Amino acid sequence: MNEWSVPLNEGDAAPVVSKGRVLVADAAFTPEGTDAHRVLCLDLETGNILWQTTYAIPTYATQDISAPYPVRPLASPCVAGNHVIQVDFGGTIHSLRLDDGSVAWERNLVTEFGAKPIQYGWSGRPWTDGEQVVVACGGDQALLIAFKVSDGSVLWTSGRGEASYTTPILISEEVGTEIPRSSLVYAAGDELISIDPTSGQSRWTYRYPKSGLTNAVTPIATSKNELLIAGQGMGASTKIRIDAVSGYSDAIQKLWSNNKFNPFYCNWIWDPKQNLILGFAGKTLHAVDAESGRTLWQQRGWTDANVVPLESECLIVRGDGVLARASVDAKGIQVKAVSTAVQDRVWAAPVVVGKSALVRGRSKLVRLDLEGFAPSMELPKGVEVTSMDAMYGEKPRAIQVLIDASQGKSGSLEWNDYESVVVNPSLRLSDADYEAILNGLRSNEQGELALRIAEDWYRRRPFSIPSVESRILLERELGDASVADRIAQERLTSVEFVVEVPIDTPDNAKVYLAGNAEALGPWQPNQAEVTKSVDGRYRGRFRVPSGDLEFKFTLGSWDLEEVRADGRSISNRRLRIQQDATIDVKVQNWKSPQPAAK
Repeated sequence: MNEWSVPLNEGDAAPVVSKGRVLVADAAFTPEGTDAHRVLCLDLETGNILWQTTYAIPTYATQDISAPYPVRPLASPCVAGNHVIQVDFGGTIHSLRLDDGSVAWERNLVTEFGAKPIQYGWSGRPWTDGEQVVVACGGDQALLIAFKVSDGSVLWTSGRGEASYTTPILISEEVGTEIPRSSLVYAAGDELISIDPTSGQSRWTYRYPKSGLTNAVTPIATSKNELLIAGQGMGASTKIRIDAVSGYSDAIQKLWSNNKFNPFYCNWIWDPKQNLILGFAGKTLHAVDAESGRTLWQQRGWTDANVVPLESECLIVRGDGVLARASVDAKGIQVKAVSTAVQDRVWAAPVVVGKSALVRGRSKLVRLDLEGFAPSMELPKGVEVTSMDAMYGEKPRAIQVLIDASQGKSGSLEWNDYESVVVNPSLRLSDADYEAILNGLRSNEQGELALRIAEDWYRRRPFSIPSVESRILLERELGDASVADRIAQERLTSVEFVVEVPIDTPDNAKVYLAGNAEALGPWQPNQAEVTKSVDGRYRGRFRVPSGDLEFKFTLGSWDLEEVRADGRSISNRRLRIQQDATIDVKVQNWKSPQPAAK
């Protein structure tokens, strides 16, 4: 059984396997530097690339984009006949031909169907029966849309409301004395819905206690008329029974609810032999009795774990890439074998193929022999900060310790201290973390270590503009000026910004650019001015390193930064600069300063 590893660009979508091929998507950029996705087709046995297709994708100001959560594929592709269907971060759908990767058709959910861009990007896998492919849309026109696989034409639309990160599933429902029928069930942001998969006609809905919360797990059918559901909007894991009669009914019976176990960004599984539910929520791995909803046990040490059932065991991948085979029952979990071969950030569940598993890290895909794991009863120590903690501002303690040590608050920082943290994929240092460490080391006259860490930052994050500028600065101060000159010559570009401002902008207004390059502040709202030209637009030319440029426009204060037309905040504008460029920008509106507190 072949084991292999294929380097990838950033991405969190699981691969799929079809006809001896592996389909996987990752992030890319067009030659002009705009966001793109790439779909690769690999040989299952060797990992060799059979074809790859790259196409530009849209992103929207209402979507959250950052260094920990960049523009990247989140939705796994699905295969229908000779078509590979991929939904990208910004809500476009591409159908690629399985034999050569050529584009058969494409649709845009936002521009064609009024979809509301999903905050962290589309991530629900499409559902297909081979003839049609059903995709989550969301918005006032359609919650779900069925496209004809062969040509992308619309077969039906269904519902309205908030799309989520889940995948539609097909279930069997018994309706009175009628013949059991198939229904397509989707856990949306506001409610659980059931529709006729042939027409999109609604059958029943189950409204959540809280609406508009898109984080949820895909439901699990435990029998013809029973479902397990969980997510932020539900506030708990819940088991419901569908007592639908004559096709339409409000008779959805809640059998139990467990608010201590509520998975919504890692997956969960149901073991029918033991009638046991297993999944990660909060900071622990939970086992729950599917009949009563009672928690059987919890165990720490499985941060951000996703689970896949095997024949007599289960395969668990932790968020830091540690992979374990384990047996699970009502009394607890017993680790049988562990692999640390996937040293990368892992969001998706493994894909089991025979006696092997495909594991998607953020920057690589590996195939592992499940029987080749080292026997072990001990799980390597992991981190306790979950992805949700990190998303909402809790910095992992290990990173804070590095920053404190660099500033002399807790001893002094050594290279081995730094290296022990950065090799852990769950402890991803941000540009701001690196800058804080380097500033601390320089203040404490640890210039040699500062230069070494700057070199490592530049190597690990080559498209980070702050990493380029820090490396140049420290090489000039402490290292080799010729190295600084070479990097500057290779990386510095000339970028002209051409800015159209709202019609009600005062004639005498000063417009500024703030961004993540030294020439743009950095991030000072009144340092990098763009000046008004005769055509009413504002222009400014700046020298910035090639890489991932982030920026916003202001009228000189963050109280007067650019916002959406309706006044809501926008994310930082983001563009990968690869060469000299002209960037045309239209500011929709300016933020009004908040009144002073009385």
